[in-house]
Amino acid sequence: MSRTLSAVVLVAGAAALLGAMTASGLRAVPRMDTGAARLTKTYYRCPSGYRFAMSGSDAVHCSRAAYTTVSRKTLATCPNVGGVGTFAATDHVRTKDMCTGKNPVTGEIAVERGCWPTDVAAGYRKRIVSGTDRCEKSTYHPEQIRAPSVAVQR
Repeated sequence: MSRTLSAVVLVAGAAALLGAMTASGLRAVPRMDTGAARLTKTYYRCPSGYRFAMSGSDAVHCSRAAYTTVSRKTLATCPNVGGVGTFAATDHVRTKDMCTGKNPVTGEIAVERGCWPTDVAAGYRKRIVSGTDRCEKSTYHPEQIRAPSVAVQR
């Protein structure tokens, strides 16, 4: 009987305490168990290929350095010159590639190889190098600056 009486007194005491807290404006806060979700903060980082930087006024940004890309194409095929077929000769005159052929009357024919006219119109220029010459086009890409945009949860 004393156990039952103790339980009733405990429940009555808890009810009285809760009533007093409610009357005074206090509220009981439920206790969070250890498996509850934690609050997270969102931070931002730079996308791939960009580096994190700060300006003089402590403003942060992501920047990618300026760079140049070079695209390459092959030279045009060798033409027929005066009815004589020519073939490609690598480094025929020093490091310059030529189209050469033999005419039985006049002897050797040599014509400098060049880029296709459509490639020249697109900005390609002949580059003479040791080995096979080629047509190249350089494209400049200026520095790019942007705000950090990749979210990171912490």
